[in-house]
Amino acid sequence: MYSSSSSSATADFEDDTIYALSTSSPPSALAIVRLSGPESIPTLEKLTSTDFKVPAPRKMSLAKLFHPITKQPLDEGMAVIFKGPRSFTGEDVVEFHIHGSRGVVDGVIEAVSDSGLRAAERGEFTSRAFQNDKLSLLEVESLHSLLTSQTSTQRVLALSTSSKVVEIYDSWRETLIKAMSHTEAIIDFSSDSDNTDLQQPELIYGGVLNNVIELRKKMESHLHDGYKGELITNGVKVCLTGLPNAGKSSIINILASRDVSIVSSTPGTTRDVVTVQLDLGGVLCLVSDTAGLREGEDVGEVESEGVKRALRVREEADVVVEVVGLDGRDSIHGDDGEDDDVDLRVFNKADLREKDELGEEMRGVSATI
Repeated sequence: MYSSSSSSATADFEDDTIYALSTSSPPSALAIVRLSGPESIPTLEKLTSTDFKVPAPRKMSLAKLFHPITKQPLDEGMAVIFKGPRSFTGEDVVEFHIHGSRGVVDGVIEAVSDSGLRAAERGEFTSRAFQNDKLSLLEVESLHSLLTSQTSTQRVLALSTSSKVVEIYDSWRETLIKAMSHTEAIIDFSSDSDNTDLQQPELIYGGVLNNVIELRKKMESHLHDGYKGELITNGVKVCLTGLPNAGKSSIINILASRDVSIVSSTPGTTRDVVTVQLDLGGVLCLVSDTAGLREGEDVGEVESEGVKRALRVREEADVVVEVVGLDGRDSIHGDDGEDDDVDLRVFNKADLREKDELGEEMRGVSATI
């Protein structure tokens, strides 16, 4: 989304002024049309009346907007300017804060286009910010993560990643430069130096080696944390697995607060994988309801294919949740015979058992709902 614009646009962007709708598509209560480039402020003057005074930078001002050619009224809104380089893109930036109806938005965009400005390519404002050293590559990536965040955890990660990562990488760089300089000093000067430290290179080598080993541990830990970040960003893949009719579909329907899977007392109802995106405790989870795992002559070709897909999803999942029915058909340990990869076991249909029957089986259960 935030890749650089095309080569032709990039080559001419210093003399090019662009525009874009910075808010969601109409209709909405308000909308913002943003301009960036040398013609931003002159365009503001073209779209306003002759008695309009360009406001001081970062000061909102009431503005009646007109088409620069037809002079037809467009809207009465607010305008604000950001003088470069103290702006998002590093260029002169103008924002029109207008009413968000389709008629108003289309009219203002048409007027801006008729003033000689070019519609921005996707991500071009951020591309200009990057090329003008207003954003680093890490900050661009963090901005992308923030704009696409769907949960509170993703938002927190996006807001904290950039500054923390820069500090971490700078400290690594400093450690490596020191290690390299110490090593080069020993190689170049140890034999003819009066420095007692350089005459004992094994001591320096030992210190350098310890620092490098410690740095490697930090890097490995950082990579592990990066995997956690990937899970937060891309979503945790959760697979509901178990025997047919254990209640997997009922559970996913409860989690989703809607009917996403068909529920029936007939075993083998779920044939294909049904996946929903859920915000569970602020974490994006991709929860999949899969076909019940069973074999036998009564398993048809379609259900057999469903079982294959279920096993494939289970293999690729980050978290495997086995659903065990307590209606007498499943054992407390689960009867699918493949529990080595099970991360969580959920006992369902407890209401179909007498309480005294559940006493021993429920020993060790961490939570009930």
